[in-house]
Amino acid sequence: MKWFVDGGSDTEIDGKTWETLDISHSTRDSSTVHGKIDYLVAVMEQYFREVRRHHGKRGDQTPRSIYIRKRGHDMYTVSDIISDINRGCMANNMVEDMFRYRIVFFVNEGNKSAKYYMDTAYNGLRKSLESIIRANLLLTNCVVIAETTAIKHGKCVFLQKRSYSFSLDGYF
Repeated sequence: MKWFVDGGSDTEIDGKTWETLDISHSTRDSSTVHGKIDYLVAVMEQYFREVRRHHGKRGDQTPRSIYIRKRGHDMYTVSDIISDINRGCMANNMVEDMFRYRIVFFVNEGNKSAKYYMDTAYNGLRKSLESIIRANLLLTNCVVIAETTAIKHGKCVFLQKRSYSFSLDGYF
């Protein structure tokens, strides 16, 4: 925290600093809240990378079971999707384990696309996401986790900021 206060907040992420994001204090605007959370997560990841580098450790030591492409060479994991859902819950003031979640996904192969969904409790999100990917991903198709939703006060709340495409293309 001291690092952030002593200048870490000046770190530029995607062309933005904390100062530019902190102009808006709206907590009702989910894009403002998502933007600030995404910035803080990215700054902390950068901070920890630097700490690891200075302590002679290799990059990220967390286990990664399922990968997808992200802007070039980086990868997303199921943990990234769950983090995105958690940010959506936080932005919408939701207590995670009080809701049922609907994961909407597509299986795309050639010119064909099929839409499916799976309902789960919060504690089953990881297992559900992994089973969707493992059960549907082949060498010839891709699986897209399009959105995760929950019903809050009778309205559908979208919890993912982006969709996540899993493909084995380029690996085999």
